[in-house]
Amino acid sequence: MTQQTEFEGFTPATTPLSGLRLMRQCDQDHRGLTRFESCHFGVPCRRRLMSIQFRFYFDDPGERRSGFDLGHMAVEGGNASVSSQREGRSMMVFIAVVNLLDGVRRFLDDTQARRYRFVGADSSFQIEFTKLGERDELRVAVGSVEIGQLRRGELVRALLDGASQFTDQYLPHLPQSDSVRGDITSALSEFLTRHRQLS
Repeated sequence: MTQQTEFEGFTPATTPLSGLRLMRQCDQDHRGLTRFESCHFGVPCRRRLMSIQFRFYFDDPGERRSGFDLGHMAVEGGNASVSSQREGRSMMVFIAVVNLLDGVRRFLDDTQARRYRFVGADSSFQIEFTKLGERDELRVAVGSVEIGQLRRGELVRALLDGASQFTDQYLPHLPQSDSVRGDITSALSEFLTRHRQLS
């Protein structure tokens, strides 16, 4: 059977019964959002990639903030959802956002780097990003829990969305004199400038 890499307009209704069975069997081997391509079964299947969300937040809704306030980070995907709050590992969340944006930016720019491990500021909460071979895909995991796999551009968009929502909500409550204010604004700007084409 001829291998193909793209199946525009493919639906199970137009698939031979044998192929549909194989597709369903193969569908169990993959995770995340559906993308049609061929797999090791040699038939059109749903090799699953995923969307992901990053959320940064505080326990209390206080109207006055410090750059060193403790808060939480949540990573949510098709395979699993993990948060530092559930694991009891709070972090200096403003600084954590800065470190995550800067760390992922450098990781994506470095063609030699295969893995990047983010550690929350003043916390043991960790997220590991792994590049998968030569493909434009990455694996995201928190400890032994795989959140899923996604494309480089999807990761960029997810980080920009999460960081932008966080700064929109909480940056107005950070004093102008707080040095972290400039750090997070700069980190977000640099990340956006460097990866605008992917977002």
